[in-house]
Amino acid sequence: WLSVMLVGYHVGSAIAVVPYEALGPELSDSPDQRLKVSFGVGVADLVGTFLLLWLPIAGFRLCKLFGVNNSICPLRHDLIRRCARGETCSLFTPRGPGHEFRVNSTFVHLLAGYESELMRVDCDNYPHLSTASFMEAEAVQAFCQCTDLCMQACENADRSFGFSFAGVVLALLFLVAQHVLCRVVREQPGEGRGGTLVPAFFRLSRNPVWGALWPAWALDAFGHALLLTMAPYFVMYVVAPEYAYPEASSAGLDCKEGSRAVTANLLYEPMCNTMAVLGGCVFAGIAMALVVLPAWFWAAKLFGKAVVWRFWSLISGVCALLFLVVGKFQLVVALVVFGISGISLGGRFLTDAVLYDAIAYDEFLTGSQHQSSYTMFRSMLPKLMVVPAASLSLFLVNIAGHQPPVDGRLQYQPLSVRMTIKLTMSIGASALFLAAFFRKRRLPISTGDASEALSKAAREARGGGENISDPISQTPYTPPRYTEEEYRKGVNSLEHFMKIELIEAVAADPEKGIAALYRSTAFEVSRDIVIWLLAGGSSCASVGLLRGYRWNWVPVLLSAIWAISTAAVCVSAARWRAAAALTRTRPEPSLVARVLAHRRALQSMQRAPGAKP
Repeated sequence: WLSVMLVGYHVGSAIAVVPYEALGPELSDSPDQRLKVSFGVGVADLVGTFLLLWLPIAGFRLCKLFGVNNSICPLRHDLIRRCARGETCSLFTPRGPGHEFRVNSTFVHLLAGYESELMRVDCDNYPHLSTASFMEAEAVQAFCQCTDLCMQACENADRSFGFSFAGVVLALLFLVAQHVLCRVVREQPGEGRGGTLVPAFFRLSRNPVWGALWPAWALDAFGHALLLTMAPYFVMYVVAPEYAYPEASSAGLDCKEGSRAVTANLLYEPMCNTMAVLGGCVFAGIAMALVVLPAWFWAAKLFGKAVVWRFWSLISGVCALLFLVVGKFQLVVALVVFGISGISLGGRFLTDAVLYDAIAYDEFLTGSQHQSSYTMFRSMLPKLMVVPAASLSLFLVNIAGHQPPVDGRLQYQPLSVRMTIKLTMSIGASALFLAAFFRKRRLPISTGDASEALSKAAREARGGGENISDPISQTPYTPPRYTEEEYRKGVNSLEHFMKIELIEAVAADPEKGIAALYRSTAFEVSRDIVIWLLAGGSSCASVGLLRGYRWNWVPVLLSAIWAISTAAVCVSAARWRAAAALTRTRPEPSLVARVLAHRRALQSMQRAPGAKP
C-alpha cells in the first residue's frame, strides 16, 4: 500500500505542479524579473516547508488531547495494572489496532497482587534493583519489558496519526491553492502546439542551454537526494542519541538505550528521541536557508546567476564534507552542521533561474512557447534521482551489517555501518557536487548580458522575425513556421526521430527511408517489450526480499529498472506509431526538405566557432 500511495502522490503532484511551474517564465520576459520570480518561489517554498514541518507535531498533540490512541496509550497506572496482570503489546506493532493487549500467562502468577510495588519500580535501572526486590528478578524484567514495549507501541501509534494528520491537511491546502491559482492567475495566450511527449523530449535535446544544464542538474539532484535519504540514518545511527550516556555525551545525557526517548516515560528526554533530534536538525537547516536566501539573490544579481549557480555546487560540496566531523552522541555538533548545510538549501532557486534561460532559448529556436516541456522534466528529474539514491543507501547500509530494529526500538550499529553512512553522506555527496561544479563550465549563457540578448532574440522570434542573430554562436537564424495542417501531415511524425541522417534518408528516397524507419522502430518496440517483461517479472519475483534487511534494496532497484523500461516502451511505441503514420500519409517532398533544412541550420549553429561544446 505504501508503494501504491507513493505512486499516486507523485503522479497527482506532477499533474498539478507542472502547469503551476510553467507559469513562472510567462510572468516576464526580463532576465532580472525572472530572477526575482524564481527568488520569490524559493522564499515561498522554504517558508511553507518551515511552517508545515509543524503539522506532524500538531497532529501528535491533537492525538494526545482527544485520546485518539487511548486503546494502546492508557494512563500510566492502567498500563502498570495491565502489565502486572500479564498483558502485553507485542502484537500491536506488527498487526495494528485490535491487538493492543494480549494476555501472557507466563508471569501472571509472579506479578499478581504487587501493583503498588510495581508502581515504584524504576525500569530504567531494573537490572540493579531486581536482586534487592522481594519479587523474582525474572518477573521484574518481564514487567519492565512489557511497559517499555507498550510505551514504544503508543509512541509509534501517535507518530503515525501525526503524519496522517499532516497528509490530510496538506492535501486540503493543496486543493485550495490550486483552486485559487486557477481562479486568480491568467496565463498568456500561447502560440505553441501541445504536440506529444517524444517530440518535446527531442526538442529539448537540440537546445544547447538545456544540454549543458541537465547533466549538472542531475548531479546536483543526485547529491541532494543522497543527503536527503541518508540524513535519517545519519541521525539514527551516527549521532545515535538514544544510546547516549553521561561519560560520552557532551550534554551529559543518560538515555538508557532508548528508554527515555519514549514520550510516555516519566523521565522522557527530548534530546534522546531520534525523531526530535532529526526534526531539530531539519529546522536548523531550513532556518539557515531562510537567512542566507537574500544573500544568494544579491550574489546572483551582482555576479550573474549562471556564475553563482556554478559556485553553489562547490559550496554544497564543502557543506557536505562537514558531516565528517560529527561523531556519536554529538548532538550540538550535528545541529550546527545541519544548520550550515542549510546554506546550500537556500540557493536551490538558482536552478529555476537558469532554467528560464533554457526556456527562452527554446523560444528563440522554435518561435513559440514550450514552458511545460521544461518544467515537466524539472519536476521529474529530482524524483528520478531519489530512486537510485534510496537504493544505494539501502544497499550500502545493509552490506555494511545493518542491525534492524527490534520491537520498534532502534539498535546500536557497528562501526562499519556508522562509517559507511558518514562517508556516503559526506564524500559521496561532495564528489557529486564537485562533478556538477565542473560540468557547469559548459553552460553557454554565463553572463547577464548574454541572458538579456537571449530574451531579446526570443521576443523577435515570437514576433515572426527572420535572420535573428543567435546569442550563442552569433550566426543568423530563422525559426521554422509550420501550419497546423503541415504538422498533421508529417512534421509532428518526423519530429519523433532525432538523428538528421534519418531525415536525410527520407528526403533522398521517401519510400525506402520510411520503410527503414518502420522496420527499425518495430524492432525497438519488440526489444523494449522483452526487457520490460523481464524487468517486471524480476521485480515481482523479488518482492519477498522486502521482508529482510540485507537484500531489500534489490526489489527497489528492479522496480526502478521496470519503470525505466516502461518509459522506453512508451517512447519506442510512439516512434513506431509515427513511422506507421508516415507510411500511411507520406509527407510532401517540399515539407521534408524544409524540416531537413531546419535540422541542418540547428546543426550548423551548434558547430559554429562561438558555440560551446
